[in-house]
Amino acid sequence: MNLMKIAPAVFVATCMVLFVAPEIRAQKGDEAKKGSWEKIKVHGKSLEGNLEGDSPDRDVFVYLPPTYSTSPNRRYPVVYFLHGYAAHAETYWKSLSVPAAADATIADGSAHEMILVLPDAFTVYDGSMFSNSPTTGDWETYIAKNLIEYIDNRYRTIADRGARGLAGHSMGGYGTMRIGMRHPEAFSVL
Repeated sequence: MNLMKIAPAVFVATCMVLFVAPEIRAQKGDEAKKGSWEKIKVHGKSLEGNLEGDSPDRDVFVYLPPTYSTSPNRRYPVVYFLHGYAAHAETYWKSLSVPAAADATIADGSAHEMILVLPDAFTVYDGSMFSNSPTTGDWETYIAKNLIEYIDNRYRTIADRGARGLAGHSMGGYGTMRIGMRHPEAFSVL
């Protein structure tokens, strides 16, 4: 079986389960618990001094599962999602209805509770490709080190590669494969 032929199908199926069309999933009415979300800024030391002049302080969207606020001793796995070229993370956040989709899949039992993180890699030339470049900055280090350290320190994550996943679309799919293969110490699931 050729992995390159099945990988796109696996990615699409995963995104369907986690993010797409929450309205087609059965809701448990008013009893369904809802998570919360935040838009934060995360500084990337590795992005400082990029030739484009883009800010190293990046917007990041974070979804916190329904029990996050009521279970203060519980820790959660984290999935990082990298967006596509020529779009902002907020575009993906809204078009995929991330909070509603996550709430629905958790409520119907098709997904476990997790923290979801979407960093914004839009640059003056529409995207970073999640690569290392003097022009855009060191995005590989930002995702695999700076962002993970920040999220693990600020939120109650399971701070271990075994509880960390990385996914993406388009430019973010490239970034997922590139960063995931170069940093197996950071992510266990791509």
